Amino acid sequence: MGDFEFNSRLQALLIANSTSGFVEYVEGLLGRYEIETERCSDIYEAVGLLAKKQGGDTLVFGFFEQLNKEKGRFFQKLSEKQIPCCCFVERNIAQQQKAVTNKNNIFVVNKLNDIEMVLIKLLEFDGVKQSAQKKKRNPADFNADDFAATEAEIDALLGGE
Repeated sequence: MGDFEFNSRLQALLIANSTSGFVEYVEGLLGRYEIETERCSDIYEAVGLLAKKQGGDTLVFGFFEQLNKEKGRFFQKLSEKQIPCCCFVERNIAQQQKAVTNKNNIFVVNKLNDIEMVLIKLLEFDGVKQSAQKKKRNPADFNADDFAATEAEIDALLGGE
């Protein structure tokens, strides 16, 4: 579809095969939070994109009915990769389907406004996770540019050339 590249920034997949109020709302919401979004027409296209994922964090949004195909296998794949998902439902879902979503980090909402609350929770969790990763930074991860900038600063402070 686009030039969607997974990297260290938070990104989203919006899985929807039509334009609707849900799609417009989610695209607008993610845009306000400056989250890069790629739209997929179905779960099969989304699986292809997720298979290429080279790191970074991803969120998935879509209609429950479209994401629950193949007996919920897509939800299982998201769970294996620890990718949170927010599903929109227009009607109540069966108890057994609700159990699948609860154990796989899948959030099910039936009001558009609830999507933003889920997104905020996920962003807060992501922020905690990223700050923990920064604290665990290994000194071997520094590159030459990190030291060159420090050396230039020292030279400037000491009046060197």
